[in-house]
Amino acid sequence: MVKLEQLRSGSKVLVRGGFGTTSAKRATVDNVEEDIKNSSPGINYTVDASGEQHWAYLEQVQRVLTY
Repeated sequence: MVKLEQLRSGSKVLVRGGFGTTSAKRATVDNVEEDIKNSSPGINYTVDASGEQHWAYLEQVQRVLTY
């Protein structure tokens, strides 16, 4: 399980959108939030392939590729 301390702006991650229902995409973390929504930690990120910006709960981050 990924922890907030393992992430920062600019980190490269694999993240599953759609509340974890879609396939993992390579993304760049824009910022890390202790309370992204509903008192849960998460990230704002940009999908590397498309440039789309999204947010995700921390549990949707499948793996940290680079800190």
